[in-house]
Amino acid sequence: MANRPVAACILAKHYNSSTERAIYSALKFDLEVYLGLTHDNIDLCTQTNIHVFSICWENDFAKAKNSFFSRVKNPFILWIDSDEELFSFPKIDWNKLQENIFYIRHQFNSRFTPRICSQMHRNHPDIFWERKIHEYITTKHDALYLSRFLSSVVIRHHGYEDQTTMMQKHARNLHIAESDEQHEKSYVVNLVRLRNELASGQFDFLAWLNCYAWAKRETNLNRAVTHHEFEPALRLCMAGYARPAQECALINPTHILIQLALLTYDYKYNKKIDEDRLLFIETCLTEGLYDVYEDLPHTLLGADANKILSYIKVWANEWKDSVMNNYEWVEQKEIIFNNNIQLIRNDCISEENFHPDVLLMNMETKKVVVLNTASSILWQMLAPTIAWYELHEILQQVYPPALLNDAINSSKALFNVLLAAGIIRVEENVNEAASSLIGLAE
Repeated sequence: MANRPVAACILAKHYNSSTERAIYSALKFDLEVYLGLTHDNIDLCTQTNIHVFSICWENDFAKAKNSFFSRVKNPFILWIDSDEELFSFPKIDWNKLQENIFYIRHQFNSRFTPRICSQMHRNHPDIFWERKIHEYITTKHDALYLSRFLSSVVIRHHGYEDQTTMMQKHARNLHIAESDEQHEKSYVVNLVRLRNELASGQFDFLAWLNCYAWAKRETNLNRAVTHHEFEPALRLCMAGYARPAQECALINPTHILIQLALLTYDYKYNKKIDEDRLLFIETCLTEGLYDVYEDLPHTLLGADANKILSYIKVWANEWKDSVMNNYEWVEQKEIIFNNNIQLIRNDCISEENFHPDVLLMNMETKKVVVLNTASSILWQMLAPTIAWYELHEILQQVYPPALLNDAINSSKALFNVLLAAGIIRVEENVNEAASSLIGLAE
């Protein structure tokens, strides 16, 4: 078998029709193929013009891929998953390339445009894969991370075309993630857990918020072409909290899904259309100015304002709210504010700060309330409990008469929302309130 410049390395659990498709797609571009099987006997492979060997599977994708290196002698390595196919590959004088890491176009799903990712590198002892799940190419020395975009290399992925397969992969990824002793400290491992929960209909708002914070810390502009925090920001916006998505839109204005999420947020919660944002999105989609590192639904390509508005109206109906808003307690029994009531924090509350907001979540109902600076001060006054007449007196001391009524009404609205979300409870304490009033009268 002639040694060729590029080796196509395929890691597969089984030898089946999907694996055959991946092998054939590489062979038709005259690449040398290496197939590592983790669960099937290599004798099951009927291909005679490729290298086939067994891989010891230890719940670690990076370790499995790195085990190829002792067998591959080709100067360059292209990685193809067993549920992928090489769609396009160019004729290149590989001797003239000076770079070590190569970005290619990868179509994650047939309904989406391809995005750019790194699946190819020079065969060098100091270039390797890292991380058990969602592995990535890295180097021992930063000087080796010299990269290039090979736009004519296109890989199509077929593994996420149906819901059943996606659920199976989420479960597999979670199993691998939880086998990592350091899994609680890893952003990616926690992202895998959250994706698995989301696929089964669960949404932990504060966990996604923490995921966003971790992702911001792990983003490395020298090594990553996308920002990890965009996915949790999108999920949080879809749950009713837009501030992280607003941050991401400033980082990368041409990330269309983030821009669409913010447009949808305004439509759903503020009952308005941000005309400037709509025009910006329309220009990006009609003139091809969107970020090539993200994938977009094909239906959005070239979309004008009317089509964009139709898209966000459908999307808005699919969003599952987690954040409580003022209108959500209208149908419920409102608090009767009198001197006999006490406002008490419930025990099952988790609190997170996301400057300048404070976010409260009822751990049982998963309902969330976002507090601004003024509301946060009121929340602090409830530690551990406070009577309404006491709070009323404090407001009288803080606000001038012209603003007092507005402050009182805003406080009442906040406490009704906190009650509806299960963040606080209200109890009557007639004796204590009465004795306090007598004391004030004296």
